[in-house]
This record gives sequence, structure tokens and C-alpha cells, in this order.
Amino acid sequence: METVLQPRKLGGPGMLAFTLLFVAPSVLAFFTSYALVHRTFYFVSALWFVYEVSFYLGAAGAALAFAMMVVCVARRKIPLAFVWLMGIAAVAAVLFEWYASHIYRNAWSS
Repeated sequence: METVLQPRKLGGPGMLAFTLLFVAPSVLAFFTSYALVHRTFYFVSALWFVYEVSFYLGAAGAALAFAMMVVCVARRKIPLAFVWLMGIAAVAAVLFEWYASHIYRNAWSS
């Protein structure tokens, strides 16, 4: 008896979940930049580290989200509604990154 292996295929909800996973660091960068500006209740050094890491991961995640969206459009394997939602999430990631970089001006970069 032979074992039949069937490859797993991600549908629209799975691809959207991966896109949202890639967008999550951008959202974290946005909120930590806001918390860095309002320094009353938070430790600044820890927030600065979280901001820096999430900012760079968010930039890479936004690029991956756009790449996944382009691949899904090219393959035409998932419904168009999920492609639109992936595109909205990728654009939101870019906007969160832009707002995060403009809310908190990094003291180390010129």
C-alpha cells in the first residue's frame, strides 16, 4: 500500500492571513512611535528598540505583502475579493510605516 500525498493549497483566507501577518509589524511600529512621542508612562529605551525592529520588519513585510499580492494576481487561484483585501492591507502597511516615520523622528538619523 502506497501513501498518497496531496500538496496543501492555501486559498483566499490563508493568503489574506499571511498578508495580515506581514502587515502586523507596521502597525506595531506606528503605535510604538506614538508612544515614544508621549513619554509619560513608558520606558523609552525599550520602546525605541521595539520601534526600530518593528519598523524594519514592517518595511520588509510590506514588500512581501505586495509581492504575494502580485503572485496571487498572476496565478489567479484565489477570488478577486481576497486579492483586493490583500492589496488594501499592503497599502495600509505602507501608510503605517510612513506615519510611524513621521510621528517619531529618529534622533540618530539625519
